[in-house]
Amino acid sequence: MKKFIFLWLLVISSIANADAGNPHKKDVQEFEDNAETCDHLSGEWDAELPEENKREIKENMNDACGKAQELYGTLEKKYKNDKAVLRLLKQHRSVKNFQHWD
Repeated sequence: MKKFIFLWLLVISSIANADAGNPHKKDVQEFEDNAETCDHLSGEWDAELPEENKREIKENMNDACGKAQELYGTLEKKYKNDKAVLRLLKQHRSVKNFQHWD
């Protein structure tokens, strides 16, 4: 029981500290999460994959890359004077050119 309580407190503490240490707003964090997922999934693509895997990657890319693409323009305008956010957007500018899979 003591281990459970200790682990639970550790988890709660980690969550609180992660949020407090994040200098970005929720919308910026959402963009970053989706853009990184998009980058990861684009590296997973292989024409040799089974059709089920390709379908799953396409669906996940449409979701993550599409969300990142939508947020990109909004954040660019909203945080036009925030150098940290602009630097993050620049790192993931490839999402601007994402085209949905059919």
